[in-house]
Amino acid sequence: MAAASLLFIFLPLLLGVKCVVAAEFTPVALWHTSDIAVEPVFAGKKTSLTRFTTNFIDKVLNRESGAVIFFLQDILSMEDFTKYGDAYNTKSQGGSFPNLKSYLEETESVVLPAVESAVNALPYLKQNFAGQVKVLSEADIVRGFTPTSGRLYIVKLTETDADDRAAALRRNDDIIAKVVRTFTDNDIQYSAIYTAKRESATDSPRVRLARHLMADDDNTTTTSTFFNVSGCILFYSESVSVSLLAPFFVKVTLPSTAASATGTCGANDTLPSLKVTYTDVEVINGSTIDKLVMDMTFKREPSGWFTTNLTMTISGVFRNGTDEVTPNDTQVIVLDASEVTAPLIYSYHCTAHPFSQRNAGLTNPLRFQLGLDAFQVQAFGVTGSKFGKASDCTVWFNIPILMGLFTTFILISILTFGLFLLSTVHSMDRFDDPKGKTITVPAVD
Repeated sequence: MAAASLLFIFLPLLLGVKCVVAAEFTPVALWHTSDIAVEPVFAGKKTSLTRFTTNFIDKVLNRESGAVIFFLQDILSMEDFTKYGDAYNTKSQGGSFPNLKSYLEETESVVLPAVESAVNALPYLKQNFAGQVKVLSEADIVRGFTPTSGRLYIVKLTETDADDRAAALRRNDDIIAKVVRTFTDNDIQYSAIYTAKRESATDSPRVRLARHLMADDDNTTTTSTFFNVSGCILFYSESVSVSLLAPFFVKVTLPSTAASATGTCGANDTLPSLKVTYTDVEVINGSTIDKLVMDMTFKREPSGWFTTNLTMTISGVFRNGTDEVTPNDTQVIVLDASEVTAPLIYSYHCTAHPFSQRNAGLTNPLRFQLGLDAFQVQAFGVTGSKFGKASDCTVWFNIPILMGLFTTFILISILTFGLFLLSTVHSMDRFDDPKGKTITVPAVD
């Protein structure tokens, strides 16, 4: 009984059941004023971010001329087109999307029902339009602007998470029409992309119950970053953050929409390098980062490749209550990246990698730390947009190993206690002989 009781006490520790939210996907509408061959999309089929970038965005970028318009909304789902687009009326004019409906019908277009984190394609577009990116505000659209070819225009639409969602979607549709009309009036060829930062809530959320040990909650924020620099360096991080450790603590998570990247492949005796830049980052606590530049340099050896240098420069303001510091972008922050190494055809991967500052001291009282979650990088042997096999940073002892040892200890303890109870059971040493005298046990009152 004691062994059974212990089993029921520790059973919740052995079985972990949690609610796992499925990955979030947003719809994407693309249309072009010129013919671009795109592959057909089947209803209900999900599209990964890599496939979306390779099969759709790259075809837009391969055009010799024209502009790209990226319409970014806060939330959107296919249910919005069905519910607010009057989809079941054969004579529908588009409901809340009359202008979008006409563009999709009159031009070369495609609608992807579910693209994985489509907003994360924006840094890739910025990278290809380096120095030719313009963010259109509502005031620019009302006042009017002169579009030019060969530029990326980012239009941040108004929020639609309101009581009258149909009217909010119709207002954004009118904004799209004003922008597109400006391009057509100036005879500018363009490609347009309409998507959202995250999926809007539906009546039937995609939730499943699963036995899932050591799993993190799904992160629906737009913090994951992927770069394919010149086809020779791949960089990915699910979340990038910078922390001020001294004289006080502040942590700032950097959004992927503020990131851009450049790099070199290491020709003419130069080392491959990657430069990731974040601009105009604001957080709730009042801290602002005007510009953050992260530089990585790689070197190849016969045994593999490694990171020779990782530096960071920051300009902005870090606030914590009444405390405030202003780092200077002329001060180069040297980070410890000695562990970022892998065999030649492998990539380096680490679930959580904090890069600590190496040159903090009396001359530099500020101490920073760069955090990269689900970090993966490959500087050699890159083919396409896919990482090679990963060399992981897992150390010899971590939390999963500790949990395994703890579970094993509990099971061995239960087994040992059960064997001990069995060893205390004694069999009878005297038995009745049918031919002999009957054993009698005197009863005492």
